[in-house]
Amino acid sequence: MRPAIESLAVVVKGPFPRGTQVNVPDGHTFVGLASIAMMTLLAGTHTTLQDCDFGMYTRDGGLPFRAGGPVGRVRDAATGPREARVFLEGTLVVSDALTLSKVLGDSHAVDDGAVLSLVQRGAVSIARGVIAERLERGAWSAAQLAEGGLERALAASIAAGWRASKDDGIAGTTLKLTLSRAVFSP
Repeated sequence: MRPAIESLAVVVKGPFPRGTQVNVPDGHTFVGLASIAMMTLLAGTHTTLQDCDFGMYTRDGGLPFRAGGPVGRVRDAATGPREARVFLEGTLVVSDALTLSKVLGDSHAVDDGAVLSLVQRGAVSIARGVIAERLERGAWSAAQLAEGGLERALAASIAAGWRASKDDGIAGTTLKLTLSRAVFSP
């Protein structure tokens, strides 16, 4: 069993019995899911060790993305109201195949274009909330963000917001940010 795999995740509907041969291409992982167990297979040819209700192939490297957009007018405790934009780069990875499979429902593959659109909207929305909240309460300053001094803190806050969000994140996935930068108007 090996479907064409061209997206972040591809679901193979079962059931398929113990002993089914599974071919996992390089750069992918196969997760077989049953009502009471889960089995993970790395690249290579394998036989399943248990009956599976369905399986999911996932791209090991995740889905690279670039996102950015206006944060809007934020109030910096030190300098007053300013317009801000955010720029993000990173990778969206499958962190929980079972949860993602529930999100996919009857879909057989993740549409990478649709996912990238969701990442764009969701990550920027989360960044908007994080930046506005931290600036308004004085925990961060526009100068610190603009100089890159809070890049790790911003990335961690956006990733945490992605995991926790029911509206902006995609359940079963994690954002791994390599760039998170805010730019402010004078």
